[in-house]
Amino acid sequence: MCLLCGLKDLPEHLQFNPYVWEGYRRCPSSIAECTRSIFQFHNESVNIWTHLLPALVVAWSVASELTRAEVDWYRMYLLFSLGVIFVGSAAYHTYMPACRTARQYTNLLLYDLVSAVGGMALMSHSFIAWGYRCWTSALPTFLWIAFFLFSLAMIRFAITATTARQRALSLGGFCFVRAVLGVSIFVPRIMAIGVTSAFVYHFFSGVFIFLGGFINAQRFPERFWPGMFDHFHSHGLWHVCALLSACAGYCGNLADLADYQATPCPSR
Repeated sequence: MCLLCGLKDLPEHLQFNPYVWEGYRRCPSSIAECTRSIFQFHNESVNIWTHLLPALVVAWSVASELTRAEVDWYRMYLLFSLGVIFVGSAAYHTYMPACRTARQYTNLLLYDLVSAVGGMALMSHSFIAWGYRCWTSALPTFLWIAFFLFSLAMIRFAITATTARQRALSLGGFCFVRAVLGVSIFVPRIMAIGVTSAFVYHFFSGVFIFLGGFINAQRFPERFWPGMFDHFHSHGLWHVCALLSACAGYCGNLADLADYQATPCPSR
């Protein structure tokens, strides 16, 4: 098991939250110690398990899907997208104490951020795939190319970021453009046929991601009661919101497919 220590006992590159004082794992710790610490209670436990458990559920769902007579490859695609997000985050929070230098920690953090942006990019395709499937112009193709290039740009921005603000902008900018893309599709549909289940799922997916981001940025609640929320702090709440957002997005993608399959394109 990893030995626990206080904030002042950590190297500078891990002292990023001055309001969480205790419950840290000693740094440096070995890979084996970090792995065993999954089953130890510390101030990263909530962050690890809120994404590790969903990752295990995703793995079980993939295995179950592969045993079916007819594999639903679209569902497999969505499960893979979720897995990218959950595995990346769980690995980052598990092996943080193994980073002996600031550069090693930054590389691990960027791995987490790239997996988050990449997973969300994969989950965002239904906005274009189903939202513009009835268009006969080149607009859907243009949107595919533009969104793909934008996703690559945000990933590159995340990789080259040198400050926490720049890393936050890469994730926040991607979420904002994703929200705009969703609004451009759902507003006309709501005006035409009313609120659909897909819209409800995507709406709450966006609400949870922005709520979690706000809580994390404000360092609530530990900012107002330093040392009192060392094990249940803002980043843990962000993880809960991110989990709810990812699950809502997954359900929204499946609802998108069902909605658009039930709504034929108008004849021209």
